[in-house]
Amino acid sequence: WLSSREVLPREAVYPAGASVDEIRAREVQMMDTSQSSAVAAALRAAGQKVYDYPMVMGVSNGSPADGQLKPGDFILQINGKEVSTTDDVKAAVNKVAVGEAILFKILRDRQELTPTIITAASNANPAQPVVGINLTIGYSYEPRVTFRISPDIGGPSAGLIFALAIYDMVTSGDLIADRSVAGTGTITGDGKVGAIGGIQEKIAGAEAAGATIFLVPAENCADVQGVSTAVRLVRVATLTDAIASLQELKDPAKAGSVRGCV
Repeated sequence: WLSSREVLPREAVYPAGASVDEIRAREVQMMDTSQSSAVAAALRAAGQKVYDYPMVMGVSNGSPADGQLKPGDFILQINGKEVSTTDDVKAAVNKVAVGEAILFKILRDRQELTPTIITAASNANPAQPVVGINLTIGYSYEPRVTFRISPDIGGPSAGLIFALAIYDMVTSGDLIADRSVAGTGTITGDGKVGAIGGIQEKIAGAEAAGATIFLVPAENCADVQGVSTAVRLVRVATLTDAIASLQELKDPAKAGSVRGCV
């Protein structure tokens, strides 16, 4: 039996006390992160160069960085020293005094800029210098990738499928080979596939849409034990697993050895 729907209390799905607008913003951010990571993972799997940088994810209104830094800026250096992680950036800011100037070197739209930002005191600790940014890891690469996805769709669950679609476009050969392939899973920039919610419902939807193969995150395999479905469930822990499985499933001599969730 395959569940096509499930009823859960709101707090089991959304953070307690979060407003609709806050939930929507969170879903949009997860979708954006998913797409960025999918591109990086796909290009790396295809043998293309991808560079990691600390990246500005958000800028607080009225903060020292407001008007100086923007979401999507890559931070290359602080006060002349290279930074390669978000912890590097935080440590560099912490080294200066409140009210002191910090020289940033950033990459924005493939152009280097050098804004100077005067630190302010943290609201929580007057002795703590801040510039008012949230950080994540961003990726720089040569190809231009555009997603045409409805803005009403959010969340991180399409990461694996995004990555496969990009990989199929930038490599020779035909990975899908006229098959109806579905799947789900979060993705990291180095190609690790993570668990998602509602796996049985997603398989049911894929089966109804005519899919014959469904890629299941390895961490979700326990959630589909005993499930009866006409769709072939394929276990994947990485993007490389997914690519290899789809290639092997095209060969009748290798298809039987492709790992499922049992």
